[in-house]
Amino acid sequence: MQNILSVSGLDYGNVKNVSFELPRSGSLGLFGENDSGRSAVVRLVLGMIRRFGGEISIAENTSVGAVVAGAGFPGSMTLSQIGRMLGMIHDSWDSGKYSALLAEMGLGEKVKSGALNTDGQMRLAFCAAMARRTDLLVVDCPPDCPSWVGERVMSYLKETGGSVLLSARSAADVACCDRAGLMYAGSLLFCDSVRALKEMYRVITLDEKEMQTVNRRKLIGARRTASGTKALVRREDFKENRFNLSEPTLAQIAGCFVRREEARDARFGL
Repeated sequence: MQNILSVSGLDYGNVKNVSFELPRSGSLGLFGENDSGRSAVVRLVLGMIRRFGGEISIAENTSVGAVVAGAGFPGSMTLSQIGRMLGMIHDSWDSGKYSALLAEMGLGEKVKSGALNTDGQMRLAFCAAMARRTDLLVVDCPPDCPSWVGERVMSYLKETGGSVLLSARSAADVACCDRAGLMYAGSLLFCDSVRALKEMYRVITLDEKEMQTVNRRKLIGARRTASGTKALVRREDFKENRFNLSEPTLAQIAGCFVRREEARDARFGL
């Protein structure tokens, strides 16, 4: 399948050697804590900041829509005036759809952009992006991702057949995407389809005796619990008829990867 977006060896600030691909009609959710570099990656893709190294390739003739809080609309302009301004810029602009979206989002056309809070700015940016033809929708959520974002992303995918790159803090925030990538301290720890990740890994629960016999190097993010030691393992490394294995959630996969990285950082005094 042809990719609408390809990123290779991206380098900027704490973002180091980040690479991923987004197929046409696909959706990718980059998630991680606020200092993970996920927002920087999205803003690099949008050209809002200049990269130090690496390549960003967007398929030819791709129309990109951005949903970013504080997207740069003049604070002195009303939302109606912003709509007229965008209509002069974009040939595919649909003023009727823009007005309808503003109403759906609870935004008054006479309200000035500068009077909107962070959530209101996100809603305005989404209306502006959806009121014209877009092939790739890029969304950068604030730390507390609004609950409506996932619903709107799913609606966009269904209605347009376009592609989505979504940046958010938690696994739950990117549950609307069919692919997921975990950012940690500027690195992309994994990036794959959610289905493939759940097929690839298992959560294992080990008692003290089993802990003495297994290869601990194959345990990802191990931690002790009341029921035993829990960790993430590759499914191919442990037979299901010999160990207590269960299918992980995306949040569990991410949590184990983060614990492994935190343990490495502590070991090296980082």
